[in-house]
Amino acid sequence: MVTLTSTVVQGGAVSDERRWQQTLIAFVLAVCVMGLVRIDSVPLDSHEIFVAGTVRAMSERDDWVLPWFNGAPRLNKPPLSYWAAGGVAALAGDLPDVRPWHVRAVSVAAGIGILLCTIALGLTLFDARTALLAGALLGSSAGIFSFIHDARPDLLYAFFTTLMLLGLARAVLRPTTARWWMGLAWLACGLAILTKGPQLPLMVLVGALPACRRYAGSWRACLRVLQPLPGAALVAFLCVPWWWALSLRLSTVQVETSQLGGQLLVPSLSHLAELYYTYRPLQLTLPWIFPAGLALIAYARAKSLRSDVLLLAGPVLTAAVLLSFGQQYRYFYLLPLIGPLVLLLVRPLMVFEDRAVARARGIWLCQVLVVLACLAWVLTQIAAAPRTVAACLVAGIAGGLWSYWLWRDDICLRRWLPLAFLMMGGWAGAAASGAVWNAERYADQALADEAAHLFPPGQPVFALGVSPTVFAWNMRRDIPGIPDLATLARYIRAPSTVGVITTPDLVPSLERDYGVEVIETQTKSSAYRLLRVQPREPP
Repeated sequence: MVTLTSTVVQGGAVSDERRWQQTLIAFVLAVCVMGLVRIDSVPLDSHEIFVAGTVRAMSERDDWVLPWFNGAPRLNKPPLSYWAAGGVAALAGDLPDVRPWHVRAVSVAAGIGILLCTIALGLTLFDARTALLAGALLGSSAGIFSFIHDARPDLLYAFFTTLMLLGLARAVLRPTTARWWMGLAWLACGLAILTKGPQLPLMVLVGALPACRRYAGSWRACLRVLQPLPGAALVAFLCVPWWWALSLRLSTVQVETSQLGGQLLVPSLSHLAELYYTYRPLQLTLPWIFPAGLALIAYARAKSLRSDVLLLAGPVLTAAVLLSFGQQYRYFYLLPLIGPLVLLLVRPLMVFEDRAVARARGIWLCQVLVVLACLAWVLTQIAAAPRTVAACLVAGIAGGLWSYWLWRDDICLRRWLPLAFLMMGGWAGAAASGAVWNAERYADQALADEAAHLFPPGQPVFALGVSPTVFAWNMRRDIPGIPDLATLARYIRAPSTVGVITTPDLVPSLERDYGVEVIETQTKSSAYRLLRVQPREPP
């Protein structure tokens, strides 16, 4: 355990603090570039639209308490991500219009926040070298890259969860300032609950208890540090007013039968034997395959390593176990703990590099091949945006050379920091090429734009057997989702004509009962068909 000082300790020598700060600034700038590339030009997917569409509807209704989308309350998530995106749109002067960059900017800011919190956590638990390497691998990970381009509330949730763990760690290890750090931890806990719910904050708290007890010396001292009663009061102060205001607008049954009422928290044993959370969340740490493999071996063999990371491993393992009893399995459910997860990978790597330099070189060379393979794939996509992709790759190479020169006297950092900068340049280039997003996003948006042009606001449009989300967002109107033909029949009355968006396999069934015109659209790549449907004239 080390203390945070004004210098950087590396391999026994004391380095100028300035280059550490320069590297940290470079990380932040690189993550910004990764997130800002095409932030407004890539169409929103359906999960992002739930955020953007809800913000737009709440603004149009002038009601920031009840989430609303496509003509109905959206009781899936608490409102903090909607408020944050609405705040960005308001600062830009665009409300009630909401653009993709408004909602994605929240994730970019959250990604930078996670990076800084993880580095601070590394400084608190280990040393500046470990913290810096963790920041490098985290900033260049698939988890950060993927979700800073995603408007879902997951990355904001991850930021508050990481901030909570940082506050808890600082409180336990800095008893003289414990009160303030635990206040920050409980504040972050309340904000996380307002973002996506209490699941991960509670798992972090439960998982951290053994380490807190160990560092505090006794359970009584541990409780004095954690301050559970003032903390619970602060969390209630943050969360209860919104729940109370929501209850005034909805019935108890509506809330209790929704995700907000804990519908998905009922334990299930159906997937328990799959051991999903023992391996799949490592997808978040790609492309750092070999540090992950080394970490698994190192923790299995070295008890001293396990004891050093108890405050990180406890929350990660607790979350992995408890999420295994959930009804839904999603690898990104562990995204809120991506910072601790990367620190768990980095700590054995740092120790191994320092103690076994020759063998560490082999691991590093294998990882070099993985990164070069990723960059080679980006080069195959360069034709889509040659100047931007090339600029991103050149920036990554320049960052790698600069970091090698800056840390040339530290064998570990001079190996791994350049790889991280190269990978961040590759991620930015991949985003610029558009190759990391499937063509369906563009096709569905184009089809929705055509439908909006062909069917004016007074003419009903229905989504038959498909999700109406993308079409409701892009057509700026409510699009009822119709599950089957029997339900659609209630809406078709002579002599009216309605628009229907459906899949090709349902077209023959419609043609048997109605007059159907399949509209030839310019969007040939869409999986859906746009139809004009009206009752048949009697014979």
